[in-house]
Amino acid sequence: MLKQTKIIATISDKRCDVSFLRQLFEAGMNVVRLNSAHLDEEGFLKIIRNTREVSNRIAILVDTKGPEIRTTLADSPIELKTGDQIRIVGDPTGISSRETIYISYPNITDEMKVGDDILIDDGEIDLKVIAVTPGYLLCSVLNDGIVGSRKSVNIPGVRISLPAITARDRDFIALAAEHDVDFIAHSFVRSKEDVLAVQEILDQLNSPIKIIAKIENQDGVDNADEILDVAFGIMIARGDLGIEVAQEKIPGIQRVLIKQAVHHKKPVIVATQMLHSMIHN
Repeated sequence: MLKQTKIIATISDKRCDVSFLRQLFEAGMNVVRLNSAHLDEEGFLKIIRNTREVSNRIAILVDTKGPEIRTTLADSPIELKTGDQIRIVGDPTGISSRETIYISYPNITDEMKVGDDILIDDGEIDLKVIAVTPGYLLCSVLNDGIVGSRKSVNIPGVRISLPAITARDRDFIALAAEHDVDFIAHSFVRSKEDVLAVQEILDQLNSPIKIIAKIENQDGVDNADEILDVAFGIMIARGDLGIEVAQEKIPGIQRVLIKQAVHHKKPVIVATQMLHSMIHN
């Protein structure tokens, strides 16, 4: 009987030797996923080369980094306590300190209002905006935590006007096209325009690569139907989605998105912590 459900394995260039990949393939792996956010060109090509040495029946999927906001470099870890107040400044060149955390998005003060939340380091630290000035946001710290360099920043419920594709994404899309990978999984897709922006690059490169739209924010959930109209399929990225959306809503959202994909006759991937509860017994 043909297996309809496939298994995708994320592979690092630190462990991608042929014998290891062959073991995974023989155990049922169908697709190798490469996360371009954590790879350089050498590591990228090494994984592709070794995968194809194992079998040409293993599909290759490349994740783009997509539009994101991060904290800047910090001289040392910044310890925050519940009730502290701290400034958030949109300046990618600033050095974060105990008084001010700088982030990579310059227009942050234009798009935030009092009462909005800012989540840092995959939601580990929650800040509440208590004042908005032309130069910075004043925030109250809602839980204890430590902020290091280049940590993720999420702003639930606020549409941030970031470009769909970064310069790094363009480089990796071109590299993927050059080496005939099967899929591009584009991160943080908000609307069909984000998918079409990737398709435009692929068209310019004469590439038949198929696009998987990663749904990991509320905009992506709200616009899933139009995204499915133009993408080859979708990926429900439960990790980042669980930061942007209340976690208790994730199972219901996952169920609805799967139904939408089936209705459109498009593939759907469910990702993040698929076997997490089985790590320890």
